[in-house]
Amino acid sequence: MAQAKPTEVVKVLNGKQAFLDELKEVDARSQKDCLTLRFFNGTDKEVHSKEIHHWRGPPFTYPSLIRPDSGVLIGICRDFPEGVKFGISYVDGPDNSARKSYIIAADTLTTQVYVKSGPACATDWNAVEVELGQSGAESKYDDPILGGKIYAHIDGNNLRATFEN
Repeated sequence: MAQAKPTEVVKVLNGKQAFLDELKEVDARSQKDCLTLRFFNGTDKEVHSKEIHHWRGPPFTYPSLIRPDSGVLIGICRDFPEGVKFGISYVDGPDNSARKSYIIAADTLTTQVYVKSGPACATDWNAVEVELGQSGAESKYDDPILGGKIYAHIDGNNLRATFEN
């Protein structure tokens, strides 16, 4: 039996309402063999991808930029026999001491997600993997120093994450 050709879609959603409307549509058409990531930037600054890490599963495209009050939808349809385990960090603003980092790590096989925000610096992916292994299907972190907030929820192959000031 021939396997379906892998597909990958990245869609930019301008504004919170467009993001919420797309959530409803994607939930209605979710498929078991599709990975769906939804990231919403609720901050007042652009966030840029800084580091990407894959522990398991095929690599895929992440948006390099998410504008303020906007979201992105990433849909990847292919065979994921062992699930996907990955991490990505986004940063805001110029390279200075006030720059915030937002880290998301997820494992679709175990339905676990881990998030953290804080000062932008190199990510220790070994430490992130340990924290991910101790997490559940929801994760929330409020940075007491720089004020960044991040929330994520995973349900099977569907991940939602929100960054806030």
